[in-house]
Amino acid sequence: MIIIYEDAELIEDGTILVLDGEQWNVVKSHTFDDFGSFMDTFTIQRNGETKEIYSYEDCETFTFCTYD
Repeated sequence: MIIIYEDAELIEDGTILVLDGEQWNVVKSHTFDDFGSFMDTFTIQRNGETKEIYSYEDCETFTFCTYD
């Protein structure tokens, strides 16, 4: 599986996600930990649009892909 990483960064103590230069509000976050495998899920909103974005590397990188 090829993972496509997004140009994204968490700022403001995790309340804002800058995605491709645009600020999105983080409205919900969840961390999943299972036997050493971590996944962070963020629900983000901007101008009425809602998306979910994921990090598998402690918020160092972000992707819209999930491992199946």
